[in-house]
Amino acid sequence: MQALVSTILAILQLFSLIGLGWLLAHRFSRLIGSPSEVFWNTLAKLVYMVSIPALVVQQLSGFKWQAAHGWFVAASLGALAALIAVTLVVLGMFRFERKTSTTVGAIAFQPNSAFMGFPFITAVMGPQALPLAVLFAAIEFPFVTAVTIAVLNRGKEQGSVGQVSRMMAKRMTADPVLLACLLGLVLSLAKVPLPVVVEQPLKWLGGLASPLALLIIGARMNLATVNGSAWPLTITGLLKLVVAPVVGVAFANL
Repeated sequence: MQALVSTILAILQLFSLIGLGWLLAHRFSRLIGSPSEVFWNTLAKLVYMVSIPALVVQQLSGFKWQAAHGWFVAASLGALAALIAVTLVVLGMFRFERKTSTTVGAIAFQPNSAFMGFPFITAVMGPQALPLAVLFAAIEFPFVTAVTIAVLNRGKEQGSVGQVSRMMAKRMTADPVLLACLLGLVLSLAKVPLPVVVEQPLKWLGGLASPLALLIIGARMNLATVNGSAWPLTITGLLKLVVAPVVGVAFANL
């Protein structure tokens, strides 16, 4: 019971920051100079391109590998593969337009590890759980990114297999979070410690990621944009918030 209460309180903490972001953007914008949507989009880019990569590199570089982590990696890949398969099967049961179907699929099996996952896990389980959360993101991000690009480009005239592969590689290697995952994994496997003059600034930048991400989520919420999309959003929500946790728990128990 105590664990349940602690979890609920932690979730409320997250939603308090999301709510504050919405209030700052929509009700009390004068407090921070009436920022436009461009401001919040720019701030989101700062978080995604600077703060989250800094957090990933700082956490993974000092990760201490143990034998049990091999099972963690296997379970993570199994859960991701199962989730993608279930999502595509479920979407095949509905008569969405091709564009809607691929968009719903790509969003549904994206775990959103960084903007919501990291702050949620830190709030519920404490900072000691963050390294494993970052490790999961490092496993998930290249795998799901590649599948997402393939799904979103399904049915398009993209040229030969080689051309499609080069396009996917170009997109993936330009992603700062993916590059940070790869760099962090290399440093951890090679057991190369970061010097203090590098690690501490990365820690400061990484500390900004969670609170800013939650504020941005709230600021960019606009219910007026969902008109006419209720059914695709319902399917996406069920896949992401019901099916995905069930699949995740099943593989975690294994």
